[in-house]
Amino acid sequence: MTASDGTTISGRLANLALALVLVGWLLLVWGVLRQLGDPSPMVPRAELEATRETSLLFMFSGITALAGAVWLSGRSFERARVRAVLALALFLAPMFGLFVTAFVTHT
Repeated sequence: MTASDGTTISGRLANLALALVLVGWLLLVWGVLRQLGDPSPMVPRAELEATRETSLLFMFSGITALAGAVWLSGRSFERARVRAVLALALFLAPMFGLFVTAFVTHT
């Protein structure tokens, strides 16, 4: 593999990371915005739970896309591996907190 091939691969990984960031933020924002507002008292509880689960699916899909973007950005910049691992660790801690809040403490 020549240097130009490695540069091309790194460029493609960086572009894919940028696309994942865009998709991840859109999914995350869509999931959060679906949760806003007070539901009508006439809406059945089962429908509210289904809407909540769909919103959580969007949110966690967005978080997964953002984590993938962090990983790909670390792979695309050879001198940024330590910073990419640190960024991923700082990203996973809040995600774990969100997971616990969403699924474990929800009653």
